Amino acid sequence: MGEVDKLLLLGYLISLNLNYKTSNKHAIILAHGYSTASSIADVANQFLNKKIFDSYDMPLNVSIQQVNDYIQQYIHKNDCHKGLIILVDMGSLMVLPDSLKANINGPLLVINNVSTQLALFVGESIEKNIAFNEIGKLMTDKLTPEYSLIYPVIKKSPMIITTCHTGIGSAKQIQSLLEHSIPTSLHYKIEAVDLEYLKKYGDSNSVFEQYDVKAIVGTSDPHIKRVPYIALENLIAGDGTSVVKTLFPDVKDMALLKRINNYLVENLSVERLLSAVTILDATKVISSVSDMMTELEENTGIRLTNNQRVTLYVHVSAMIERLIRNEPPLVYKVVSSEERKQGCTKIKRALRNIESSYGIKVDQNELNYLYDIVFQL
Repeated sequence: MGEVDKLLLLGYLISLNLNYKTSNKHAIILAHGYSTASSIADVANQFLNKKIFDSYDMPLNVSIQQVNDYIQQYIHKNDCHKGLIILVDMGSLMVLPDSLKANINGPLLVINNVSTQLALFVGESIEKNIAFNEIGKLMTDKLTPEYSLIYPVIKKSPMIITTCHTGIGSAKQIQSLLEHSIPTSLHYKIEAVDLEYLKKYGDSNSVFEQYDVKAIVGTSDPHIKRVPYIALENLIAGDGTSVVKTLFPDVKDMALLKRINNYLVENLSVERLLSAVTILDATKVISSVSDMMTELEENTGIRLTNNQRVTLYVHVSAMIERLIRNEPPLVYKVVSSEERKQGCTKIKRALRNIESSYGIKVDQNELNYLYDIVFQL
């Protein structure tokens, strides 16, 4: 055969567009997009220095049946008796083995989440003539996703987190009340966070990475290390000095702190507060707790301070709802004494109408907590 004849034969063979492969196994990449599959296949083939992968760039609206038809045509055109590996981009295409098993004459391996790295691993495995079942296992072991998360190196804005045992809705109500009480010039961010989420993740929550959390305000302590917790009743019951300083440790202007305290007093009235943190009728709760405090004063001969009254309004209303919801009981350890036993008996007597009205039973832990509010606060 002369040189001219050889060139003519070569041109003819090229025109046939034959899929020549050095491997006995066939591999094809299927991916949605204009050139996603062909790009991955081209890069992998270049790195491997031979054509291992064919490709099919699927239209975004392609159906499973159309993909199935394409693969059947591919199997018909190519000798796949030594095996066919299909790398796909979506889990929905993992149904292909079921629809193709009647049309194949060799093993078929389908792997999803195709990437350049996956294609290179599979291509190298094909070159090494690794068995199909081993290739599947190797890809599962080697290609576990990894991640690295970083945050910008900036000065963190101060934040106060609000939370509530009744749910995120009430926490957002507290958030709104605080936002109306804090001057915008301080650039404080107020964020409502679910109580159970706080308890579960603590300061691993991304909020603590992005912000300088100064305090947590709410109706139940999530026990986050290094972040002070301020009970809602303490926020509105005290003289404001120590509590406001805890919330704003970097503010040294006493006049500004006093102004913030006044805003808090104005915005956090008892009725408004109870409406925010409980699903109960605030007016009825206030009336019930007020009657309880009156009877308690008569039975004990003590005079409750305004601080104690506000604390009792908030705590008893929260206690009622916790008991109605059958939430985990309060754990409160104390040293027992005869004086405490007598005081708890009087508190229990004053609570009988509340227990009857709401169908609840106040246990000893709750009574001990109330005792410390009434006799120790």
